[in-house]
Amino acid sequence: MPHSTNDFFAAIDPVANRSYYGLGDNDAEKQYSTIFTVDSDDEPQRSFVEYSGPASLSLKAENAAVQPKLISQGPVKTHYTATYAGAVTISHEAAKDVKNRYAKISSTMGALGEAERITPELLCALYLDRAFSASFPATADGVELCGVHILPDGVTTYQNELATPAALDETSAEDVRVALRSLLVSSGNIRPSKVTSWIVPSAYEPIAHKLSMSAKTLGSANNDPSLVSGTKVKMFDYLGSATRWFAETDRKKNGLFWDWIEKPQFITDQVVLLLQKVYLSYFRARFGCGDWRQIFGVAAS
Repeated sequence: MPHSTNDFFAAIDPVANRSYYGLGDNDAEKQYSTIFTVDSDDEPQRSFVEYSGPASLSLKAENAAVQPKLISQGPVKTHYTATYAGAVTISHEAAKDVKNRYAKISSTMGALGEAERITPELLCALYLDRAFSASFPATADGVELCGVHILPDGVTTYQNELATPAALDETSAEDVRVALRSLLVSSGNIRPSKVTSWIVPSAYEPIAHKLSMSAKTLGSANNDPSLVSGTKVKMFDYLGSATRWFAETDRKKNGLFWDWIEKPQFITDQVVLLLQKVYLSYFRARFGCGDWRQIFGVAAS
């Protein structure tokens, strides 16, 4: 709906010393880019497919033939580019009336800039919010981001979430560490992995930092050393759940990604017949996950 002069009465009345605020708060730190690997591309889509090779070699008797081994191809997951946009329209009269009084409203770019800044945060947070829902298959095997994944042989499985979800504490953090010691790669072999960081919502900020900074077991008088001390904490305040949390592993290649196809653009135009001024912001991007082994989830409630 186009804005008129009445929408900006506070900016055009004769009060000279009024302060205006609220548009274009672009100083907030980007959080999604510490969790998703951000890159730029010019391709309209990105596909992932996993191959598995032989799990081991076979004993070869003298003068006997070498046993043939097979390579299996898993299913393909394609991520497509999407466009996100927004526009603000104001009347010619409003643009003229507020031009000298309040430049930020007249340009309107501040408001669109804030919307553009927050959109990737919300999209990436929603992606993780859906990590445990079978209604939102996220990986090439047709499984949610954190679930029971099927390896390319079509038989072997590995679960990248705790079987018994629990709130973040020292015990549950240690359980994640233990589970990652038996991580299976595409061949079905065990490839022990490590936790590099905790990805947590706002409610877990105190306990996450305590676990990270304490050299000793929390709340214990036995002076036992902490096994999770020093692990990095990545706050993601936009997560919808206050109880679900994630561990990021050392298998970051082909993991969570955000690809800019067109970085944020700001356009202004005029609708001459209607005497209107239009301000528009848009970007094109794709995001998702290739290798689910980068992330280990805990669906605590």
